[in-house]
Amino acid sequence: MSGSHTAFTTDGVSNLAGYTFLSSGTGKGQAVKNNAASFWNASPDSIATVFYLSNFGGACDTFAPMASTDKLARTYNENASFDFDRNGSNCYKWN
Repeated sequence: MSGSHTAFTTDGVSNLAGYTFLSSGTGKGQAVKNNAASFWNASPDSIATVFYLSNFGGACDTFAPMASTDKLARTYNENASFDFDRNGSNCYKWN
């Protein structure tokens, strides 16, 4: 994965508004909400799910522990929330 990123280590976020990409690279300082193309679940123990809507709703991409992608399937640049250990009803599964 290239470009800027930000990390969430303990809790999910019901609304990604107000969060920005922090590391160096393309996109640094830009909003995370509705602006993420890729995702890496760095947790060795928990699944992580990215949701299209705030408050964990809509289409989603679910990641097994340590799974990643350079291009999200259902939430590409349309990501509004995410959570650990939560499954959605219409998720693309990344293993």
